[in-house]
Amino acid sequence: MVTFMNLDFNLNIFITIALIAFITIMIAYIVNITIKQYLKKVPNLKEFFISTILYLYKLHLKLDPNLEKKILPFEEEAPYPTLVHPETINVCNAKCIMCPYPKMTRKKGYMGKKMLYQLIDESAANGTKEMWLYMYGEPMLDQGLGEKIKYAKQKGIPITYLSTNGSLLDEKKAQMIFDSGLDRITISFDGTTKETYEKVRVNLNFEKTLQNTETLLKLKKEKGLKKPEITLQIIKMNNTNREIKAFVNKWKNYADVLDIKQVHDFAGQVEIETNKGNWAVGLDKHDLPRLPCAWLWYKAIVLQNGDVAICCFDYDGKVIVGNIKDTSMKEIWNSPKMKAIRRLHLKRDFGKIPLCNNCTAYQDIDPKIRTKAYLNYLTFGLYKDNLKLND
Repeated sequence: MVTFMNLDFNLNIFITIALIAFITIMIAYIVNITIKQYLKKVPNLKEFFISTILYLYKLHLKLDPNLEKKILPFEEEAPYPTLVHPETINVCNAKCIMCPYPKMTRKKGYMGKKMLYQLIDESAANGTKEMWLYMYGEPMLDQGLGEKIKYAKQKGIPITYLSTNGSLLDEKKAQMIFDSGLDRITISFDGTTKETYEKVRVNLNFEKTLQNTETLLKLKKEKGLKKPEITLQIIKMNNTNREIKAFVNKWKNYADVLDIKQVHDFAGQVEIETNKGNWAVGLDKHDLPRLPCAWLWYKAIVLQNGDVAICCFDYDGKVIVGNIKDTSMKEIWNSPKMKAIRRLHLKRDFGKIPLCNNCTAYQDIDPKIRTKAYLNYLTFGLYKDNLKLND
């Protein structure tokens, strides 16, 4: 009888251990699958760490809705912009279907060299890190482009950048780009077939842009140059969706960077069928509440006539806070008008600025900044004065 009792007892222990082992294995399996699925979306450990911290941060926000106001580096005043974006030309040779350029009513022309050089001088003296020399125009139409890029580099701007449709970027202009010292260039190439490309990039020729792009890449390789970093970009929308994979396969071994950019509606100013949801940087991935637009704190927009706009989506210059012909950028950047715009964003009162209220592509603060801010808050207290929006 004792033997049977011992057997029953041992059997119970065995079953219990087996159940614990089975449950442990199942939990480990589920966790393993979950982590693998998660890592497919977040492919490196740094992103995994940031996403994990932001997940905790999101839970904390539910307990304390004022958390972001406590820890993030937003004030009405801002340091001199680290990114200055002058529109050197607002004349274009294309009428792309997703661009507001065809609707533009403001005067078209070139930014005066004297005005641009004064802006470069001031920006370099105040520590600007990047200068983007393009906007609502095709920069290759500007015969003085190479000289302007050279001037910015000579004055010590660390990163110069421009975006082009590539249609005019022949071998001569490619050599001009190399000689200028340009740091980064994006060629917008929306499609891998003539039919798609020319339907999207109206007035442009597929074969010519393809030839120019291949020539630029070939010359850079032959010359053994590190700069400029060449990005090939395709905008993801109904017209191009079926060609995204072909685009990646065609260019992945040649371009330095491939950029698949989600189409947007320029703050509600352009009708785009595929503009659904919100592609603001960091929000889709982490599902965090809308913050003030970070561009208001670090990115200065200067239109061709010297007007300072609050946003690069303002293609017709409807919200202007000053003009660099009359006032320095430093003064404009913290002028009463600019601070009033920031104040509305700080209050989350986006509706009082129609351009901002309708925006689905506002620049969210970099997820790394949120992570750093939150870790500082948890471990050392309040250190938002040491944070920068573009760290």
